[in-house]
Amino acid sequence: MEKNIVIIALGWCMYGFVHSALATTAVKEFARSVGIRIGFFKVLYNIIALGGLYALIKFQTSVITPKLLPSSLVIILFGALLSVIGIAVMGICIFKYFKQMNGFSREVLHPSLIITGLHRYVRHPLYSGTFVFITGLFFLFPFFGNLVAISVIIAYTLIAIKFEEAKLVLTFGEDYKRYQHRVPKILPDFCKRP
Repeated sequence: MEKNIVIIALGWCMYGFVHSALATTAVKEFARSVGIRIGFFKVLYNIIALGGLYALIKFQTSVITPKLLPSSLVIILFGALLSVIGIAVMGICIFKYFKQMNGFSREVLHPSLIITGLHRYVRHPLYSGTFVFITGLFFLFPFFGNLVAISVIIAYTLIAIKFEEAKLVLTFGEDYKRYQHRVPKILPDFCKRP
């Protein structure tokens, strides 16, 4: 079992690393330099991301690990509620980002800073929704392997956000810095006016 837990943890680390590396400007520029059109690169990126995600989930669900919480209606309903809220937030974000990231639309040469919709409450609503969703899944399937995966996903994402925010500051300058000071990163502060 310990070996499988290590594979789950390393698998999610590797997935995050590959996912992040393929999203860097350097990799995109390299792809362009060898003649790969950006639209094709985006399609390839999405195929790699979905394929890797499928493989990880398939492996993780095949590993039997200890159950950490008892089964109860309250825990199941709580997990279902979190999962539904998380998937709804993720769906809104994915729909919003789809045109820019699907590979079929033209590359946005002059991106604009999005501060409306869910971005009024948190700077990274897709990550917030993902965290809520996977936490809900843990309550639905409270196994040690899932806790390891969730911990790695959250830790990796919080580290990756630092690099993403540095890139956003380079892209949007003072506008993004003001946005950083006004809007929280992951957890909304509903007491503050957006």
